[in-house]
Amino acid sequence: MKKNLLYKKDFNFIKILFLFLFILLSVQVIQAQNKNYTHEFPQTFTKKIANEYTGEAIPLHEKPTYKFATISAYCLNNSLQTTFYYRVSINNTWQSWKKLTEDKEVNNTKRKVYGLVTIFEKFDKIQFKSSKKVTDEVNFRLFYSVKNEIKPNTTKEILNCDLPNSCDRSCWCPSGNCDPQSSPYAIDVTHVIVHHSATNYSSGTDYAQVVYSYWDYHVNTHGWNDIGYNWLVDPNGILYEGRGDGIQGAHFSCMNGKTMGVCMIGNFETATPTIEAIATLENLIAWEVTDKELDVLANTYHPPSQLNLYTVSGHKDGNPSPVGCPSGTLCPGTNLYSELATIRTDVSGFPCYVSASIDEINSDTTVNVYPNPVTSILSIENLTNQPFQEISVYNTFGIQIERLFHDFEIVDFTKYTTGMYFITIIQNDNTRLTFKVIKE
Repeated sequence: MKKNLLYKKDFNFIKILFLFLFILLSVQVIQAQNKNYTHEFPQTFTKKIANEYTGEAIPLHEKPTYKFATISAYCLNNSLQTTFYYRVSINNTWQSWKKLTEDKEVNNTKRKVYGLVTIFEKFDKIQFKSSKKVTDEVNFRLFYSVKNEIKPNTTKEILNCDLPNSCDRSCWCPSGNCDPQSSPYAIDVTHVIVHHSATNYSSGTDYAQVVYSYWDYHVNTHGWNDIGYNWLVDPNGILYEGRGDGIQGAHFSCMNGKTMGVCMIGNFETATPTIEAIATLENLIAWEVTDKELDVLANTYHPPSQLNLYTVSGHKDGNPSPVGCPSGTLCPGTNLYSELATIRTDVSGFPCYVSASIDEINSDTTVNVYPNPVTSILSIENLTNQPFQEISVYNTFGIQIERLFHDFEIVDFTKYTTGMYFITIIQNDNTRLTFKVIKE
Protein backbone atom coordinates (compact mmCIF):
# COMPACT_ATOMS: atom_id res chain seq x y z
CA MET A 1 0.00 0.00 0.00
CA LYS A 2 2.83 2.39 0.92
CA LYS A 3 4.58 1.47 -2.31
CA ASN A 4 1.53 2.37 -4.38
CA LEU A 5 1.21 5.62 -2.45
CA LEU A 6 4.81 6.50 -3.24
CA TYR A 7 4.27 5.75 -6.93
CA LYS A 8 1.23 8.03 -6.87
CA LYS A 9 3.19 10.82 -5.22
CA ASP A 10 6.02 10.42 -7.72
CA PHE A 11 3.53 10.45 -10.58
CA ASN A 12 1.89 13.62 -9.26
CA PHE A 13 5.29 15.26 -8.87
CA ILE A 14 6.17 14.38 -12.45
CA LYS A 15 2.85 15.81 -13.67
CA ILE A 16 3.45 19.06 -11.75
CA LEU A 17 7.03 19.27 -13.05
CA PHE A 18 5.84 18.65 -16.61
CA LEU A 19 3.12 21.30 -16.25
CA PHE A 20 5.67 23.78 -14.90
CA LEU A 21 8.06 23.11 -17.78
CA PHE A 22 5.20 23.43 -20.26
CA ILE A 23 4.18 26.81 -18.82
CA LEU A 24 7.79 27.98 -18.80
CA LEU A 25 8.25 26.92 -22.41
CA SER A 26 4.99 28.61 -23.39
CA VAL A 27 6.10 31.84 -21.73
CA GLN A 28 9.42 31.66 -23.57
CA VAL A 29 7.60 31.11 -26.87
CA ILE A 30 5.29 34.06 -26.18
CA GLN A 31 8.31 36.21 -25.29
CA ALA A 32 10.09 35.07 -28.44
CA GLN A 33 7.08 36.17 -30.48
CA ASN A 34 7.33 39.69 -29.07
CA LYS A 35 11.01 40.44 -29.52
CA ASN A 36 13.48 40.99 -32.31
CA TYR A 37 16.19 38.52 -33.21
CA THR A 38 19.76 39.72 -33.58
CA HIS A 39 22.81 37.66 -34.44
CA GLU A 40 26.43 38.72 -34.54
CA PHE A 41 28.95 36.68 -36.54
CA PRO A 42 32.64 37.44 -35.84
CA GLN A 43 34.79 36.45 -38.83
CA THR A 44 38.30 36.83 -40.20
CA PHE A 45 39.33 36.48 -43.84
CA THR A 46 42.74 34.88 -43.95
CA LYS A 47 42.16 31.83 -46.16
CA LYS A 48 42.09 32.41 -49.89
CA ILE A 49 39.65 30.11 -51.72
CA ALA A 50 39.35 30.32 -55.52
CA ASN A 51 41.11 33.70 -55.53
CA GLU A 52 38.68 35.10 -52.94
CA TYR A 53 38.75 35.52 -49.17
CA THR A 54 35.38 33.94 -48.46
CA GLY A 55 33.88 33.10 -45.09
CA GLU A 56 31.87 30.00 -44.33
CA ALA A 57 28.17 29.89 -45.13
CA ILE A 58 26.12 30.60 -42.02
CA PRO A 59 22.81 28.74 -41.72
CA LEU A 60 19.93 30.46 -39.97
CA HIS A 61 18.36 28.04 -37.50
CA GLU A 62 15.69 30.47 -36.24
CA LYS A 63 13.18 31.34 -38.91
CA PRO A 64 10.47 33.59 -37.46
CA THR A 65 8.01 35.35 -39.70
CA TYR A 66 9.43 38.74 -40.62
CA LYS A 67 8.86 41.51 -43.14
CA PHE A 68 12.52 42.45 -43.50
CA ALA A 69 16.01 41.77 -42.19
CA THR A 70 19.01 44.08 -41.98
CA ILE A 71 22.74 43.42 -42.37
CA SER A 72 25.58 45.57 -41.08
CA ALA A 73 29.18 45.10 -39.98
CA TYR A 74 31.88 46.75 -37.92
CA CYS A 75 35.56 46.30 -37.19
CA LEU A 76 37.46 47.81 -34.25
CA ASN A 77 40.24 48.85 -36.62
CA ASN A 78 39.35 52.19 -38.16
CA SER A 79 42.24 51.95 -40.67
CA LEU A 80 40.93 48.74 -42.24
CA GLN A 81 41.02 48.97 -46.04
CA THR A 82 38.95 46.36 -47.87
CA THR A 83 35.58 45.83 -49.53
CA PHE A 84 33.07 43.39 -48.08
CA TYR A 85 30.36 41.53 -49.95
CA TYR A 86 27.42 39.41 -48.88
CA ARG A 87 25.08 36.93 -50.48
CA VAL A 88 22.04 35.04 -49.24
CA SER A 89 20.57 31.67 -50.04
CA ILE A 90 16.84 31.65 -50.81
CA ASN A 91 15.23 28.21 -50.92
CA ASN A 92 18.74 26.72 -50.97
CA THR A 93 19.75 28.76 -54.03
CA TRP A 94 22.57 31.28 -53.66
CA GLN A 95 21.85 34.77 -54.94
CA SER A 96 24.48 37.06 -56.47
CA TRP A 97 27.13 38.80 -54.37
CA LYS A 98 26.32 42.36 -53.32
CA LYS A 99 28.56 45.05 -51.90
CA LEU A 100 28.31 46.02 -48.24
CA THR A 101 28.97 49.76 -48.48
CA GLU A 102 31.19 51.53 -45.97
CA ASP A 103 29.36 54.12 -43.87
CA LYS A 104 31.74 57.08 -44.00
CA GLU A 105 29.71 59.41 -41.80
CA VAL A 106 30.56 57.67 -38.55
CA ASN A 107 31.30 59.71 -35.47
CA ASN A 108 33.51 56.99 -33.99
CA THR A 109 37.27 56.95 -34.54
CA LYS A 110 37.63 53.47 -33.04
CA ARG A 111 35.67 51.43 -35.56
CA LYS A 112 34.96 51.03 -39.26
CA VAL A 113 31.26 50.56 -40.08
CA TYR A 114 29.49 48.99 -43.07
CA GLY A 115 25.79 48.92 -43.98
CA LEU A 116 22.84 49.24 -43.35
CA VAL A 117 21.39 46.79 -45.92
CA THR A 118 17.71 45.83 -45.83
CA ILE A 119 16.59 42.46 -47.23
CA PHE A 120 12.91 41.71 -47.77
CA GLU A 121 13.18 38.10 -49.03
CA LYS A 122 13.20 35.19 -46.58
CA PHE A 123 16.61 33.53 -46.72
CA ASP A 124 18.06 30.41 -45.09
CA LYS A 125 21.82 31.07 -45.27
CA ILE A 126 24.16 34.03 -45.51
CA GLN A 127 27.81 34.34 -46.51
CA PHE A 128 30.40 37.13 -46.52
CA LYS A 129 33.65 37.73 -48.38
CA SER A 130 36.43 40.30 -48.45
CA SER A 131 38.35 41.75 -51.38
CA LYS A 132 41.56 41.51 -49.33
CA LYS A 133 43.08 39.44 -46.55
CA VAL A 134 41.75 40.59 -43.18
CA THR A 135 43.30 39.40 -39.93
CA ASP A 136 41.24 41.72 -37.74
CA GLU A 137 37.98 40.34 -36.44
CA VAL A 138 34.99 41.70 -38.35
CA ASN A 139 31.58 41.51 -36.69
CA PHE A 140 28.66 41.01 -39.04
CA ARG A 141 25.26 41.75 -37.54
CA LEU A 142 21.90 40.41 -38.65
CA PHE A 143 18.63 41.87 -37.39
CA TYR A 144 15.20 40.49 -38.15
CA SER A 145 11.94 40.92 -36.36
CA VAL A 146 8.63 39.43 -35.35
CA LYS A 147 5.29 41.17 -35.15
CA ASN A 148 5.07 44.08 -32.74
CA GLU A 149 1.69 43.93 -31.00
CA ILE A 150 1.88 47.50 -29.66
CA LYS A 151 0.13 49.92 -31.99
CA PRO A 152 1.38 53.52 -32.15
CA ASN A 153 -1.03 56.32 -31.38
CA THR A 154 -2.13 57.69 -34.74
CA THR A 155 -4.02 60.70 -33.39
CA LYS A 156 -2.28 63.91 -34.47
CA GLU A 157 -3.03 67.51 -33.59
CA ILE A 158 -3.09 69.67 -36.71
CA LEU A 159 -1.74 73.23 -37.04
CA ASN A 160 -1.69 74.03 -33.33
CA CYS A 161 2.10 74.05 -32.81
CA ASP A 162 1.86 71.39 -30.08
CA LEU A 163 4.10 68.35 -30.20
CA PRO A 164 2.20 65.72 -32.22
CA ASN A 165 1.38 62.43 -30.51
CA SER A 166 4.13 59.89 -31.04
CA CYS A 167 5.12 56.26 -30.70
CA ASP A 168 7.64 56.54 -27.87
CA ARG A 169 10.49 54.21 -26.92
CA SER A 170 8.24 51.78 -25.06
CA CYS A 171 6.07 51.59 -28.18
CA TRP A 172 8.78 50.70 -30.74
CA CYS A 173 10.87 48.74 -28.23
CA PRO A 174 8.36 46.80 -26.10
CA SER A 175 11.13 44.52 -24.79
CA GLY A 176 12.40 47.51 -22.82
CA ASN A 177 16.07 46.97 -23.67
CA CYS A 178 16.60 50.07 -25.82
CA ASP A 179 17.54 52.63 -23.20
CA PRO A 180 20.37 55.08 -23.96
CA GLN A 181 23.76 53.55 -23.17
CA SER A 182 24.94 56.70 -21.39
CA SER A 183 23.51 59.96 -20.06
CA PRO A 184 21.93 62.13 -22.80
CA TYR A 185 23.64 65.41 -23.70
CA ALA A 186 21.23 68.36 -23.66
CA ILE A 187 21.68 71.15 -26.23
CA ASP A 188 20.09 74.40 -27.40
CA VAL A 189 18.62 73.74 -30.85
CA THR A 190 19.00 76.37 -33.58
CA HIS A 191 18.53 74.24 -36.72
CA VAL A 192 16.32 71.35 -37.82
CA ILE A 193 18.05 68.81 -40.11
CA VAL A 194 15.80 66.65 -42.30
CA HIS A 195 16.93 63.15 -43.38
CA HIS A 196 15.61 60.11 -45.19
CA SER A 197 16.33 56.48 -44.37
CA ALA A 198 17.16 55.70 -48.04
CA THR A 199 15.10 52.48 -47.97
CA ASN A 200 11.56 51.97 -49.28
CA TYR A 201 9.36 49.47 -47.47
CA SER A 202 6.35 47.55 -48.70
CA SER A 203 2.76 48.25 -47.72
CA GLY A 204 1.91 46.84 -44.32
CA THR A 205 5.43 47.18 -42.90
CA ASP A 206 5.58 47.41 -39.12
CA TYR A 207 7.46 50.70 -38.92
CA ALA A 208 7.92 50.43 -35.16
CA GLN A 209 10.16 47.45 -35.99
CA VAL A 210 11.98 49.56 -38.59
CA VAL A 211 12.78 52.13 -35.91
CA TYR A 212 13.96 49.30 -33.65
CA SER A 213 16.29 48.10 -36.42
CA TYR A 214 17.79 51.59 -36.71
CA TRP A 215 18.42 51.63 -32.97
CA ASP A 216 20.19 48.26 -33.23
CA TYR A 217 22.33 49.51 -36.13
CA HIS A 218 23.27 52.77 -34.45
CA VAL A 219 23.99 51.27 -31.02
CA ASN A 220 25.40 47.81 -31.75
CA THR A 221 27.11 48.43 -35.10
CA HIS A 222 28.08 52.10 -34.86
CA GLY A 223 28.76 51.95 -31.14
CA TRP A 224 26.69 55.05 -30.42
CA ASN A 225 24.87 55.50 -27.14
CA ASP A 226 21.40 55.66 -28.75
CA ILE A 227 19.50 55.88 -32.02
CA GLY A 228 20.96 58.77 -34.01
CA TYR A 229 17.76 60.73 -34.74
CA ASN A 230 15.64 62.81 -32.39
CA TRP A 231 12.44 61.91 -34.26
CA LEU A 232 11.32 59.72 -37.15
CA VAL A 233 8.23 59.84 -39.40
CA ASP A 234 6.84 56.87 -41.33
CA PRO A 235 4.88 57.03 -44.63
CA ASN A 236 1.59 56.75 -42.71
CA GLY A 237 2.39 59.99 -40.90
CA ILE A 238 3.17 58.31 -37.57
CA LEU A 239 5.76 60.13 -35.47
CA TYR A 240 8.34 58.08 -33.53
CA GLU A 241 10.35 59.43 -30.64
CA GLY A 242 14.09 58.74 -30.93
CA ARG A 243 16.41 60.68 -28.66
CA GLY A 244 13.60 63.16 -28.16
CA ASP A 245 13.52 66.85 -27.40
CA GLY A 246 16.65 68.92 -26.79
CA ILE A 247 19.11 66.00 -26.90
CA GLN A 248 22.15 66.03 -29.16
CA GLY A 249 21.85 63.36 -31.81
CA ALA A 250 24.26 61.63 -34.20
CA HIS A 251 22.96 62.43 -37.67
CA PHE A 252 24.60 65.50 -39.21
CA SER A 253 28.04 64.46 -40.48
CA CYS A 254 29.82 64.84 -37.11
CA MET A 255 28.45 68.43 -36.76
CA ASN A 256 25.51 67.60 -34.51
CA GLY A 257 25.69 70.50 -32.07
CA LYS A 258 22.62 72.79 -31.99
CA THR A 259 20.61 70.52 -34.31
CA MET A 260 17.45 68.46 -34.09
CA GLY A 261 17.45 65.54 -36.54
CA VAL A 262 14.26 64.08 -38.01
CA CYS A 263 14.34 61.06 -40.31
CA MET A 264 11.61 60.54 -42.89
CA ILE A 265 11.41 56.79 -43.45
CA GLY A 266 11.70 56.01 -47.17
CA ASN A 267 14.03 56.50 -50.12
CA PHE A 268 13.19 59.89 -51.59
CA GLU A 269 15.68 59.66 -54.42
CA THR A 270 13.19 57.25 -56.00
CA ALA A 271 9.90 57.74 -54.13
CA THR A 272 7.81 60.78 -53.23
CA PRO A 273 7.01 61.52 -49.58
CA THR A 274 3.36 60.96 -48.74
CA ILE A 275 0.96 63.77 -47.87
CA GLU A 276 0.54 62.22 -44.41
CA ALA A 277 4.30 62.16 -43.77
CA ILE A 278 4.76 65.78 -44.91
CA ALA A 279 1.86 66.92 -42.69
CA THR A 280 3.44 65.29 -39.63
CA LEU A 281 6.85 66.76 -40.50
CA GLU A 282 5.34 70.24 -40.75
CA ASN A 283 3.52 69.84 -37.44
CA LEU A 284 6.73 68.64 -35.77
CA ILE A 285 8.72 71.56 -37.20
CA ALA A 286 5.99 74.04 -36.17
CA TRP A 287 6.25 72.78 -32.61
CA GLU A 288 10.06 72.82 -32.62
CA VAL A 289 10.51 76.34 -34.00
CA THR A 290 7.75 77.76 -31.80
CA ASP A 291 9.03 75.98 -28.69
CA LYS A 292 12.66 77.00 -29.36
CA GLU A 293 11.70 80.50 -30.58
CA LEU A 294 13.26 80.08 -34.03
CA ASP A 295 12.52 81.85 -37.30
CA VAL A 296 11.46 79.05 -39.63
CA LEU A 297 12.33 81.11 -42.74
CA ALA A 298 15.73 82.33 -41.57
CA ASN A 299 19.16 81.46 -42.92
CA THR A 300 21.60 81.78 -40.02
CA TYR A 301 25.13 80.79 -39.05
CA HIS A 302 25.57 77.29 -37.60
CA PRO A 303 28.88 77.26 -35.66
CA PRO A 304 29.46 73.45 -35.57
CA SER A 305 29.41 73.27 -39.40
CA GLN A 306 30.80 76.80 -40.01
CA LEU A 307 28.02 77.25 -42.57
CA ASN A 308 25.00 79.49 -43.01
CA LEU A 309 22.03 77.15 -42.98
CA TYR A 310 18.29 77.53 -43.23
CA THR A 311 16.56 76.89 -39.92
CA VAL A 312 15.07 73.85 -41.66
CA SER A 313 17.79 72.27 -43.80
CA GLY A 314 18.55 68.95 -45.44
CA HIS A 315 21.39 66.66 -44.44
CA LYS A 316 23.22 67.38 -47.71
CA ASP A 317 23.33 71.10 -46.89
CA GLY A 318 26.24 70.16 -44.64
CA ASN A 319 28.33 68.79 -47.54
CA PRO A 320 30.31 72.05 -48.14
CA SER A 321 31.46 72.20 -44.51
CA PRO A 322 35.25 72.39 -43.98
CA VAL A 323 34.88 70.51 -40.69
CA GLY A 324 33.06 67.41 -39.43
CA CYS A 325 32.84 64.30 -41.64
CA PRO A 326 30.65 65.21 -44.65
CA SER A 327 30.88 62.65 -47.45
CA GLY A 328 28.75 64.13 -50.21
CA THR A 329 25.49 62.55 -49.06
CA LEU A 330 22.32 62.86 -51.16
CA CYS A 331 20.16 62.76 -48.02
CA PRO A 332 17.24 63.55 -47.71
CA GLY A 333 16.78 62.63 -51.36
CA THR A 334 15.86 64.89 -54.28
CA ASN A 335 12.09 64.45 -53.93
CA LEU A 336 12.05 65.45 -50.27
CA TYR A 337 14.75 68.11 -50.45
CA SER A 338 12.78 69.95 -53.14
CA GLU A 339 9.86 70.21 -50.68
CA LEU A 340 11.81 71.96 -47.90
CA ALA A 341 11.21 75.50 -49.16
CA THR A 342 7.46 74.84 -49.32
CA ILE A 343 7.55 73.24 -45.86
CA ARG A 344 9.24 76.32 -44.40
CA THR A 345 6.66 78.60 -46.01
CA ASP A 346 3.76 76.41 -44.91
CA VAL A 347 4.90 76.44 -41.28
CA SER A 348 5.41 80.23 -41.35
CA GLY A 349 1.73 80.52 -42.28
CA PHE A 350 0.42 78.41 -39.39
CA PRO A 351 -1.91 80.57 -37.25
CA CYS A 352 -0.09 79.34 -34.13
CA TYR A 353 3.36 80.32 -35.43
CA VAL A 354 4.36 83.73 -34.06
CA SER A 355 7.57 85.56 -33.27
CA ALA A 356 9.43 84.65 -30.15
CA SER A 357 9.67 88.20 -28.87
CA ILE A 358 6.94 90.21 -30.64
CA ASP A 359 3.71 89.30 -28.95
CA GLU A 360 1.24 91.32 -30.97
CA ILE A 361 1.14 91.73 -34.74
CA ASN A 362 -0.71 94.87 -35.81
CA SER A 363 -3.37 94.83 -38.50
CA ASP A 364 -3.69 98.61 -38.60
CA THR A 365 -5.09 99.96 -41.87
CA THR A 366 -3.71 103.49 -41.49
CA VAL A 367 -0.23 102.33 -42.53
CA ASN A 368 0.50 100.31 -45.66
CA VAL A 369 3.69 98.17 -45.66
CA TYR A 370 4.53 96.65 -49.05
CA PRO A 371 5.54 94.52 -50.91
CA ASN A 372 5.32 91.59 -48.52
CA PRO A 373 7.17 89.26 -49.05
CA VAL A 374 9.95 91.66 -50.00
CA THR A 375 13.16 91.01 -51.92
CA SER A 376 14.82 94.45 -51.84
CA ILE A 377 13.03 97.69 -50.90
CA LEU A 378 10.13 97.79 -48.44
CA SER A 379 7.88 100.84 -48.70
CA ILE A 380 6.02 102.27 -45.71
CA GLU A 381 3.03 104.41 -46.70
CA ASN A 382 1.47 106.65 -44.08
CA LEU A 383 -2.27 107.01 -44.83
CA THR A 384 -2.92 109.56 -42.06
CA ASN A 385 -1.50 112.88 -40.97
CA GLN A 386 -0.05 111.30 -37.86
CA PRO A 387 3.75 111.52 -38.32
CA PHE A 388 6.19 108.80 -37.28
CA GLN A 389 8.72 109.18 -34.48
CA GLU A 390 10.80 106.22 -35.61
CA ILE A 391 10.81 102.96 -37.54
CA SER A 392 12.68 99.92 -36.22
CA VAL A 393 13.49 96.51 -37.66
CA TYR A 394 13.60 93.50 -35.33
CA ASN A 395 14.56 89.90 -35.92
CA THR A 396 12.54 87.00 -34.51
CA PHE A 397 14.57 87.01 -31.29
CA GLY A 398 13.27 90.52 -30.54
CA ILE A 399 16.66 92.12 -31.21
CA GLN A 400 16.59 95.54 -32.84
CA ILE A 401 18.83 95.33 -35.91
CA GLU A 402 18.07 98.73 -37.49
CA ARG A 403 16.56 102.01 -36.29
CA LEU A 404 15.30 104.67 -38.69
CA PHE A 405 13.63 108.01 -38.07
CA HIS A 406 10.51 109.81 -39.26
CA ASP A 407 11.88 110.99 -42.57
CA PHE A 408 12.44 107.40 -43.76
CA GLU A 409 9.60 105.85 -45.74
CA ILE A 410 11.54 102.90 -47.13
CA VAL A 411 13.61 100.11 -45.61
CA ASP A 412 16.42 98.49 -47.59
CA PHE A 413 16.10 94.70 -47.15
CA THR A 414 18.85 93.76 -49.59
CA LYS A 415 21.36 93.54 -46.72
CA TYR A 416 19.20 91.09 -44.72
CA THR A 417 19.24 87.31 -45.01
CA THR A 418 16.14 85.36 -45.99
CA GLY A 419 13.68 85.04 -43.13
CA MET A 420 11.04 86.76 -41.03
CA TYR A 421 11.36 90.28 -39.60
CA PHE A 422 9.18 92.74 -37.70
CA ILE A 423 8.74 96.40 -38.56
CA THR A 424 7.78 98.49 -35.54
CA ILE A 425 6.47 102.02 -36.09
CA ILE A 426 6.09 104.51 -33.23
CA GLN A 427 3.79 107.42 -34.08
CA ASN A 428 3.94 110.90 -32.53
CA ASP A 429 1.22 110.02 -30.04
CA ASN A 430 3.40 107.02 -28.98
CA THR A 431 1.06 104.55 -30.69
CA ARG A 432 3.10 101.46 -31.52
CA LEU A 433 2.34 99.48 -34.71
CA THR A 434 4.04 96.17 -35.57
CA PHE A 435 4.04 94.38 -38.95
CA LYS A 436 5.46 90.97 -39.84
CA VAL A 437 7.53 91.04 -43.05
CA ILE A 438 9.01 88.09 -44.95
CA LYS A 439 12.32 88.58 -46.77
CA GLU A 440 12.69 86.24 -49.76
